[in-house]
Amino acid sequence: MKSTTLTVRGCSPELRDDLNKSAQSNHRSLDEEALARLERQDSEKKPLSCAEAAEILRRADQGLNKEDRGQIANGIEEARRRMKNEHLH
Repeated sequence: MKSTTLTVRGCSPELRDDLNKSAQSNHRSLDEEALARLERQDSEKKPLSCAEAAEILRRADQGLNKEDRGQIANGIEEARRRMKNEHLH
């Protein structure tokens, strides 16, 4: 992968201090730390696959009891009714 130089200007002193502390604790240069944060943020924005979303929902469902599931189902049905009514107007 070809890399290019990136310069950041106008960074607040607080952000720079935070980056410096994080860079030191991760044994990175300030540039490497900033790049690591940008790469992490970029990877977090990628859409989930259906399989990943299904796994997240399965794990969330395991923590729900019958009452929680009922409340969620009722909320979904209410939202469907409202959307249907909005489309009719």
